[in-house]
Amino acid sequence: MQISRRVVYESLGGGAIVFCLSLLIAPEGPALTSWATHPGWLAVLLLAARYGSGGLFAGAICAAAGVALASLCAGAGLGPLAARTSALGNLGAVAASAMVAWVADSQQRRGAALASQMTALEERARGAEDSVAQLTETALALRVRADRTETSLAFLYDVAVRMASSAPRDTAEAALELALARTGARAGLVEIADGSRLRMLATRGSLDALAPPVRRDRTACAAQEHRRAVQARDVAGVRICDSDLAAPILSRDGRALGVIALRGVPFAALGPASLSDLNIVACWLARGLAAATMDGPDSGTPAPELGLADAG
Repeated sequence: MQISRRVVYESLGGGAIVFCLSLLIAPEGPALTSWATHPGWLAVLLLAARYGSGGLFAGAICAAAGVALASLCAGAGLGPLAARTSALGNLGAVAASAMVAWVADSQQRRGAALASQMTALEERARGAEDSVAQLTETALALRVRADRTETSLAFLYDVAVRMASSAPRDTAEAALELALARTGARAGLVEIADGSRLRMLATRGSLDALAPPVRRDRTACAAQEHRRAVQARDVAGVRICDSDLAAPILSRDGRALGVIALRGVPFAALGPASLSDLNIVACWLARGLAAATMDGPDSGTPAPELGLADAG
């Protein structure tokens, strides 16, 4: 049994109230009041109901001290007080206070047990939330993989046929369709070198009207500068309007023929796998464009190289 400072302070306050009541109800001798049970037991019952056995003992001591002090102040001495301790009413009050304290202790133990269970459940809930977040990320990653595996042979065959087309636009559109299917991007574009400038060859999806052209797209410029596929989060100073993924279109001898850029790529799809897929698509597109150029009316003219200064 532990008695806190709060119990002691409230018990002292109760004792002071009992002292005042004792002088008011029986100023000639508080211990000789005609009541069967002294009113001071009310304070003891309240403390026992509030704090259990600790409130019972602290309240009883302070109430007895208040009655004794009031009896001494009235000049009746402590003799009448000792005689009343064996009265049936006071004994009943003692029993009632003890039962109230027992009930209060039971409630406090039950409350402590419930609080402990609540703490354990909160910890389990936090752990469950973390597990749900991890499972959600895993589910998204698995969904992306499942979407990729659902790319049918018929779709791949159609893309392969169009990539072998003699029309560069058809080749670029097929490459974009394959890139969007593999990465989950919402939009993409292909621009190729036309002299010293970039010329739009194909687009797919809904491109943001506020997005900059490729020559000012920092992700696309970084891809052309490093001669490999890059993602926006690896580019310094990238803006929200820049492409999410970009890859250069390189000829077999390493000349830059253009760039393929994707926008609106899901966050879960941003990673090495998407970069590898986009790089493969860009290589396939480069071969298709080279074949289309060789088969075209100006096959004798080699494809121009896109200089890095023109892309900036």
